[in-house]
Amino acid sequence: QTRVLRVESKGIMGSSITLLFVVAVLAAGPDAGNLLPVARAAVLCETDVDCEDRVRPGSVCREIDQERQDANDDGSADAQRKKMTKHCTNPFASGCLRAILGEEKFPEKRVCNSEDPPDSGSCSSPPLSYTEIRISPANWESSVFLAWMMQILLSELVDVPVTIETGEGRPVQPLSFYDEHNAFSYPTKAANYDAIVKANSLPNGNCSLTSEPCAHVLPEVWQNLRQEDVDERQLERDYSGMVGNIGWFVPKFVADDDSSLTSHFGLVGEKNREKLASTFLTPMMWGEYCREVSLTNCTQSRGQEEDNVFGKEAATRPPTEEESAMYYHAQDYEGHFRFTEQNNCSLPGNENNCTGHFIDYPCKWYAYTESQIFWNEIAFDKSVPGKPDGYSSSDIHQILAASHATRSPAMFVYWYPTEIIAKYDLEPVALPKTTRECLQNRPLPGDHDRCDAELSALRGKQVGSCGYNAHELEKVLALTLKKNDISVTNEAERSPAYDMLRNIRISDFDMVEVLAEWDSRGIDRYGYDPREAVCSWVAANLFENQNLTEFIPPGFPRKIEDFSYNDNSGLLPGALVFAFLAVAVVLSTATITALYRKQKVLQYAQLHFLALFCVGYFLVAIGATILATAPATATCMAIQWLVVVGYTVGIVPLLVRIYAINHIMQQGKKMRRVQISQQHLLGLVTIAVFIITAFLSIWTALDPSKRTEEPILTSPEGTVEIRVSCSSDSPGWEAVAFAWEGIYMVCAAVLAFASRNIRQEFNESRKIGNMTYSHSLFLVLRLIAHFVLPHAGMHPRKVAATTSILLSADSITSLSLYFLPKFLAIHRKLKRDRAKNSFQRANLFQPRAYSGLSPTKNRTRSSHAVSGSSAGRGADTLGDASGSARSSAPRSQQEKGQVSFSLADLDVGSSKLDLVCNDKSDNI
Repeated sequence: QTRVLRVESKGIMGSSITLLFVVAVLAAGPDAGNLLPVARAAVLCETDVDCEDRVRPGSVCREIDQERQDANDDGSADAQRKKMTKHCTNPFASGCLRAILGEEKFPEKRVCNSEDPPDSGSCSSPPLSYTEIRISPANWESSVFLAWMMQILLSELVDVPVTIETGEGRPVQPLSFYDEHNAFSYPTKAANYDAIVKANSLPNGNCSLTSEPCAHVLPEVWQNLRQEDVDERQLERDYSGMVGNIGWFVPKFVADDDSSLTSHFGLVGEKNREKLASTFLTPMMWGEYCREVSLTNCTQSRGQEEDNVFGKEAATRPPTEEESAMYYHAQDYEGHFRFTEQNNCSLPGNENNCTGHFIDYPCKWYAYTESQIFWNEIAFDKSVPGKPDGYSSSDIHQILAASHATRSPAMFVYWYPTEIIAKYDLEPVALPKTTRECLQNRPLPGDHDRCDAELSALRGKQVGSCGYNAHELEKVLALTLKKNDISVTNEAERSPAYDMLRNIRISDFDMVEVLAEWDSRGIDRYGYDPREAVCSWVAANLFENQNLTEFIPPGFPRKIEDFSYNDNSGLLPGALVFAFLAVAVVLSTATITALYRKQKVLQYAQLHFLALFCVGYFLVAIGATILATAPATATCMAIQWLVVVGYTVGIVPLLVRIYAINHIMQQGKKMRRVQISQQHLLGLVTIAVFIITAFLSIWTALDPSKRTEEPILTSPEGTVEIRVSCSSDSPGWEAVAFAWEGIYMVCAAVLAFASRNIRQEFNESRKIGNMTYSHSLFLVLRLIAHFVLPHAGMHPRKVAATTSILLSADSITSLSLYFLPKFLAIHRKLKRDRAKNSFQRANLFQPRAYSGLSPTKNRTRSSHAVSGSSAGRGADTLGDASGSARSSAPRSQQEKGQVSFSLADLDVGSSKLDLVCNDKSDNI
C-alpha cells in the first residue's frame, strides 16, 4: 500500500515549494512485526540558494541519480513529478559536527565508509585501518536515531567507519546519516539477530566480505533475551541508557472528561460495556468518509459549513487515489470517527456484544492486547475491516492526529519513548499489576508469528494478561567485537569501537527531546528533518549537558604524528648520497674497462663477463638508490627485482668463468683436450637468470612486496606514528631471495679454493676469495637488518637506510676488490711502456771521452748499450717479471778504469740494466 502526503507551502522568493512525503509499506521478515514504512522525502529546489535558505548552508540543489530515481518510482503522479525536479542534498554529508560547530573546531571531514562513492569529496580516508562497524537498527524512529548518534560519534570523533544495515542484505535502501540524498528507509526487522550471527561467522567480523545481512550492533532491543539464546548466537548484552515501556494511552482531554478511563477498573466488566462502546468510535479513511458519510461526497469545503444544510464536513475536497486510505490530512481532511453498529448497544441482540474500538499494534509487533482484552473482560474490538494485519504505524499516527483535531476519544497501545508521546498530551491507562508469574506466562513470547496464530494462542492463559512492565532497553553486540579487541597485539591498531559502543548511553528523556524536535520541524519529515534533529542534539550535548565526549575511550582519538618518510637522524639522506656514489663507481669502472679493453689483463678476464659484472652491480646500486627514497607500491617490488637480478647478473658470470678455467686446467694436467665455447658459458648464465626471473615473477604475481603502513603507539595519550615500509604478506619470499644469494656465495668460495694453483695469468682465486668474504659479510649484515632490526624496534626508515648503505658498500667493495688490481696492473704497464718509449727516443748512450779509448771502442760500447736496451724490452714483454740487476764487477775493477752505470735513474720500471765498459778490451 502507498500513502502520499503533499503539503504546499510558500517557499523561497515567493515560489511554491512542494514537500513530498511518500510512505510505502514493506513486507517484513517473520520476526519483524513490520508494517512500518519505507519513507522517501525531498525538499524541492531550483537553485543552491533555495537549499541554503530552506535547509542550511552546505546543502546544494541537485538531481537525484537515475538509479535512485528508478528505485523510488512507485508509479504515482507525485513520484513522476519528483523524478523531474531537483532536490536539496544532505548538508551533513561531510560531517554533522563540522556543519554545526564549524570547520575551525572540526577541520577534518568525517571518515569514509564502504557505501561512499570512490570519488566522493565529502569524506576523508580513515587514517587507521579499523574494521568497519555495521549497525542494524529496529524498524522504528528512536532506534534509527540512536544508530545515527553512534554513527556520528564513531565516524567523526574516533575515525571509525560505520554503515547502517537495513534488511535482507546488500544492496538495500540506504539509511546512512550521511546519505547525500537524505534517504530514510525503515529496516525490515525489529531485531536482526541473524545479522549478528553472520558477523560472528566472518573473519574478524568483516561484514564487507558478504552481501547477506550482517551487523555488529543492535542499538535498541526490547525483547527479553533468554541466556541460552545469548550463548547460542554469541551475543553480548549491555544497557542502552533508555527505559522502555509499552502501554495503553488516551488523550488528556478524554481523561479530563472521564478519569475512570485511565484505569482498568473503569474498563472491565459488563458495567462499562456501554460506556466504552459509545465513547470509542471507529476511525474512517478519507475515501471511505467521502463515499459513505459525506452527503456532498466532500465537494463542499469546511469553510462553507455555516451555509451547509447538511452539517459540518470533515474534508475540503475528495481525495486522490493515493490519499483515499489516509485517516488524516493536515489541510484537507481532519478525520472522522464513525458510530457503527458495533458501537450501538441499543440494537436488539447487541446489548451484550457491543464494543468500543481499540487501536492496536500491527500484528507482527509483539503485544498482548488480545489476551488483556479477553481475560480482563474489557469491551473492546481491535479488528480493522479490510486490514487483516491491523493498523500500520503511520495509520496510528494519523488516527491520533485526527483524534486531537476532532477531539474524538481514542484508546490505543503504543510504546515509549516515541515522538507522539512528546507531541501529544497523553495519559497512560493503568492495566492489572505486572508480576513475574504473569511475565513468565505471556502468550506467544519472543519471536513467534502473531499474524497467522490461532485466537486461543493469542489469548493464552489468564495469568499472563497483566499490564506491561517498564524495563531497561538493551543493545546487543556481536561477540566478535570483543574477541577482536582482546586479540590485538599492536596497541596502535586497537579499534575504539568496542569500548565506545559499550560506553554510549542515551536516556529516554534525551531521545524524547530528539523525537519532539524532529516532529516539530515540518520541512522534510523523512529526510532532512530527522538528520537535523539528531545532529543538533549531538552538537549541543557534545561538550556540555550530557558531555558525549566522555564516551570516548582513553587514548582516543589517535593523533597521527608523521606520515612523511624523512629521517630526522640524517641516515636516509646519507644513504642516498652513498647510493649515488655507488652508481658513480660502477659507471666509472665500466668506462675504464671500455677504454682499456685491449689490455691483456682485461682480455684474460673475458670482456663480456666483465660487462655483465658491471651491469649487475649497476642494478644493485640503482636498487640501493630507490631504497633510500619513500616507498611506493611500484618501487617496493622493483627494488627486489633490481637487487636480486643485479647480484645474479653480476656474480654468476664470474663464477661460470672461474669454473671454466678451473675445468680446463684440471683437464690439462691429465693431458686431455677440452673445448668450451663462449655460447656454452653464456648459456649457463642465462639459465641462472631465468631461474631467478621465474621466481621473481611468481612472487610479483602472488604476493608482491608493497607499501605498508604500520601504526605505532608512541605515547599513552594516543600519539601514533605511521611507519612506512615495503613488505609482502609472507616473509618467505625474502628468505628465498637471501638463500639464493647464499648459494652462489658458497659456490664462489669453493671455486676460489679449487683454483688457487692455476697459472698466475689466469688465477683470480685471491680476488674471488676476497670478494666472496666481503659479499658474505654484507649478506649477513643485510639479513640482520631485514629480520632482526625491525623486531628490535628500529624504525623502518632507518632499516631501509641501513640496507641501502649495505648494498652501496657491497657494490663499491666488490668492484674495488676485483677491478682495482687489474687497473693498477694496467697503470704499471702503461708507466713502463712510457718510460721505454722515452728511452728509445732519447740519446741516452753518447760515448764518453776516456783516455786510451778509440772511436771504434766507443762505437762498440754504444752498440752494446743499444743491444742492452733491446734485451730490456724483451724482458718487459714477458709480463710482470721484476727484479734488480746491479753491476757485478768488484769495486776494485771499477777503480782500475772499468766504468759501470745503471739506467735505474731513468725510471724504466722494475727492470734495471747495468753496462760495464773496459778500456783495455773490446769485450763487454
